[in-house]
This record gives sequence, C-alpha cells and structure tokens, in this order.
Amino acid sequence: MFVRQARHTVREIGKGDAAGSAAAAGRLKSAAAAVGAFKAAEAAARAEENAADAGSIASLGAAVLESENFILKLCR
Repeated sequence: MFVRQARHTVREIGKGDAAGSAAAAGRLKSAAAAVGAFKAAEAAARAEENAADAGSIASLGAAVLESENFILKLCR
C-alpha cells in the first residue's frame, strides 16, 4: 500500500505547482518515515525544500523505487 501511494505522490509532485508539490512531499516524508523507508523520507524532505528542482524529484523517485524493490524482496 505504501509503494502504490508513494508512486502516486511522486507523480503528483512532478506535475504540481511548487506549493502543492511541497505539501505532497511533506506527506510522503511522514509516510516513508512511518514505514521505515528512511532513504525515501530523506529524499522527500529534500523535495519538500526544493519542490521545483527536477533533481530532487528524480532522487525521490529513485528512493521510492528502491523501497519498492526492498519490499518485493521481503515478499518472496
């Protein structure tokens, strides 16, 4: 469930305005920290601070993908 919502939020951040993107990144930061996806939480914090920076958003997407891969490995 976290991964599905995280992917949706990353897409939302990528196409939203700066204020909306920052708010979405803040929500993702909290959710990622709650499930122990600390790299994703750190990347979301950077995206929250730099909502208009494509590099921050790309790093967030990569961190979410890494979290997804970790979760999939646990499910094997």
